Amino acid sequence: MKNYYLIFSVKPNRVLFSLIISLTMITYSSFAQNTYKLQYKFEKGKNYIYRIETISKSANEVMGNIMKSENNDWSIQRYFIKNVADNGDIDIIVSLDSAVYKNHMEGRDTLITGNNLVGKKTEFVISSSGEVKSNIKIDSSFPSAGMQVKSRLHNDYFVKLPDDGIKFGGSWEVRKIGTTAYTANGFVFIDTSYEKYTLLGKESMLGHGCFKVRFSADGKIKGKGNSPSFNSSFNGIEKAGGSIYFDQISGVLIYKDVNMDLDMTATASNKQKPVIPSTSSTKITQSLINE
Repeated sequence: MKNYYLIFSVKPNRVLFSLIISLTMITYSSFAQNTYKLQYKFEKGKNYIYRIETISKSANEVMGNIMKSENNDWSIQRYFIKNVADNGDIDIIVSLDSAVYKNHMEGRDTLITGNNLVGKKTEFVISSSGEVKSNIKIDSSFPSAGMQVKSRLHNDYFVKLPDDGIKFGGSWEVRKIGTTAYTANGFVFIDTSYEKYTLLGKESMLGHGCFKVRFSADGKIKGKGNSPSFNSSFNGIEKAGGSIYFDQISGVLIYKDVNMDLDMTATASNKQKPVIPSTSSTKITQSLINE
């Protein structure tokens, strides 16, 4: 009985050890190969409300004098989901509920309310990955130059998600070319940007279980403008980076923060042909406050 007991006790331990190793390898392999599908899942008929805050500092050199300014603006942005198609395309109407633009320069404060922008609608059709398929302005408006530049530089309505499944540590890239914006002053800007996104892992944000994404971007800006007295041209380089928090379950962007640096040069075509260099640093946050 004693020898039989020893043989019996050894064999189950070996079997058990082999089972543990096998299960560990299966679990690790499954985790290592796990992929996630990130896509927008907005619900038809719902409103998604975001608060966007922008804080920026800039410096312009004019005839040897440096002029510094600080801007702080807030807006409440509404996404109304008009329709969700069978193929996943989403019809979204974006509008502002409120907007305030505050500027401090040379000891003077200027406060601009975006009353002429409130309620003005733009209709987008996007894919479930955030690719913009159409963009139509329903209402026309003539925002101030400050509000328009802010919109052009800082406001990506939809983060472009990867088309395929992605693992933790995986990346995807987005290139945007030829984005053009106009202002009431006759300026035209063309942006070219290269963006890289990396899925880091899971993290809680604003009460939601989110996937955290890190991103970086490099861009170039070219522009021109016409006025009764002279024409002007603009060239700039921008670098940006930040984080995105996306709720995979509900398919909604929860929070985004962006830090951006911009170096730009403006040249006028009058007799003096002055060259005005400028630099700016900007922080933008976008938070889901109601759905």
